[in-house]
Amino acid sequence: MAASHEDLRAARSNQCNVHMDANEKRNTSRKNGRPRTAEQIEQLILKLAKDNSWGYCRILGELRKLGVMSVTRNTVKNILKRNGYETGPARGPGTWDEFLKRHAKTMWQCDFFSKKIVSKTGLRDIFVLVFLNVKTRQVYITPSTYKPDQAWMIEQAEVFIKHTQEQKLLCKIVMHDNDGKDSKPFLDVFKKAKIKSHRTAIRSPNTVAYVERFIQTIQQECLDHFVVFGHKHMDVLCRAFKDHYHQERPHQGLDNELIKKPAKNDRQKSHAKPDTIRLSDIRCEERLGGLLKSYSREAAYPYSIELSKSVALSLKLAEIVLSADRTFLLSMSALQCTDDERMRIGPTSSIQKPPTFDNKSAERGFCTGRSVYIP
Repeated sequence: MAASHEDLRAARSNQCNVHMDANEKRNTSRKNGRPRTAEQIEQLILKLAKDNSWGYCRILGELRKLGVMSVTRNTVKNILKRNGYETGPARGPGTWDEFLKRHAKTMWQCDFFSKKIVSKTGLRDIFVLVFLNVKTRQVYITPSTYKPDQAWMIEQAEVFIKHTQEQKLLCKIVMHDNDGKDSKPFLDVFKKAKIKSHRTAIRSPNTVAYVERFIQTIQQECLDHFVVFGHKHMDVLCRAFKDHYHQERPHQGLDNELIKKPAKNDRQKSHAKPDTIRLSDIRCEERLGGLLKSYSREAAYPYSIELSKSVALSLKLAEIVLSADRTFLLSMSALQCTDDERMRIGPTSSIQKPPTFDNKSAERGFCTGRSVYIP
């Protein structure tokens, strides 16, 4: 008997379902390709690449030393590519940023800046030389001058070296640009003090970016707000901003810390209760007529409590001592009384009520009873 068209179609759909079920079972039982690298191993590879200038083969060797055997060279290479790292080792002496970080503690950058000021002869340009430490951001600002000639430059170099020695600041490298004022006699002063001078490339201010940024800061936050009259006025402004820059201004390059940090005791007192801040506890200190502001907290409340407790304890001890002296003096005064007075008062042991004694009298050292005086 011939099968109908509907029977053939049903049999064909059954066969398709069987094949689909077999494919699904095969796909779920085994996945194609190698298993994905563990996230912790991938983070370790990225850390080795970030902290060092190694290629993928060197990183693979370090992983083998650490006991990681489940990755291959291609795995390390693909992970580096996927995260934007070069697969090969860094060539040459290194980047400029690495050089700065390596020598930041002993490296100083110097540069000039100028400003138009009002003098007796009209508008004139005045010049200031700035030295800045790359690591600590501490600055040294020279006195201003109208004429930065060779003699003035040599004098400022000698004063700067003396300043670093007195303050015990490390200085082994001085970076400067191609300004004509940085002459050979000026650089010889550093050479005699065993300080290397490094001249930057032409038209490359980014190589002395730290001192350039400070110059921009002092101009925008201070000097641009004043009409300067004479070099003495200029020196006062620079000195005030330098103190504010060192002691009161947080720096993003130092994790928002101060260059010259206060003592630990002062910091603990000012931050005794960091969770609660009242506006009445905030104190604002101003420089240059309110242009430069700095905010700090007053002494914390718990310390005032401890102080009041100590004062109260001292007063209590003083009261005990005065009470003992008062009893002794009352006995002595009773012995010195005349016969008539002793008859009226009675024996010493019968004296029940001591003389009156108030707090104000305690501060002065005497009581208001029978001629009892404590010198």
